[in-house]
Amino acid sequence: EAAALALGPDQHQRLIRAAEAAARGRPALAGLDLRIDMVTLAPGRFPRHLRGVISTGADRP
Repeated sequence: EAAALALGPDQHQRLIRAAEAAARGRPALAGLDLRIDMVTLAPGRFPRHLRGVISTGADRP
């Protein structure tokens, strides 16, 4: 899908850094795998939920 392909390397790294920053200082999240989902939108279509677009750990697509 074109929307998922629009997530380039710069955006990929930015999302990982944001997730790491959000988890920092939250001991309950230490050691957990990171998974970022994406919801794509297109005119005249239902939203599509893409799981694990970015992930670190066992649930990698």
